[in-house]
Amino acid sequence: MRKIPTPTADSHVQLWTFQPIAQLNTLLREGVLCGDWKNIEPDHERAYRYMCRAMEKYELDCGDAPPIWAWHSCWGAGKAPDSAIATQFLSLAQLAANNTVLLSLECPDDQYLLSNYNEWCDLVYFPSLSEGIDCVSERVWQEDDETDHRIFCVDLVTNEADLVQATLPIVRKEWLRKVHRVESDGEGIQFRPFPDAIDTVLLMPKG
Repeated sequence: MRKIPTPTADSHVQLWTFQPIAQLNTLLREGVLCGDWKNIEPDHERAYRYMCRAMEKYELDCGDAPPIWAWHSCWGAGKAPDSAIATQFLSLAQLAANNTVLLSLECPDDQYLLSNYNEWCDLVYFPSLSEGIDCVSERVWQEDDETDHRIFCVDLVTNEADLVQATLPIVRKEWLRKVHRVESDGEGIQFRPFPDAIDTVLLMPKG
């Protein structure tokens, strides 16, 4: 597996991640946000652990936590997630609760791993949901060069029609640039600016 190029001091990229407001509170209060296995559905754990092992090969160590999922490009290089993405990836319960935020991050280039979302789903995520999968199958995922190439060799020039995801071991408060509330109303999904959020330690969801 290829190594990530050594970044320069000014080498950053913009990423976006959907998070519950409680996670934003944690980030603002503690200065760092990690994943938590209690927030991962049991059926999804095998696929998430595959990503953890893949990230280790790129010298990105999640420790005992799952990765934090973010977006790099949504149907266009560097394009932010929109209401269609929110509708596709957030549950009806999450949207109805109106307690989700979209965090805009400026992340150092050595702190994330890019991958093709659709290839990851086809080659890892959906197969991992099969009842008959075993540890041998998981080793094949990890050792298959073709699988690795299709998932992780992302060409942002030719992948204009794809979703490019980013996985991170942690998110740091100093990477946070903007916060938007993700709200569902009669007009559909709206991203409403939350300009004071970064300076606020405790945020409460709307009642």
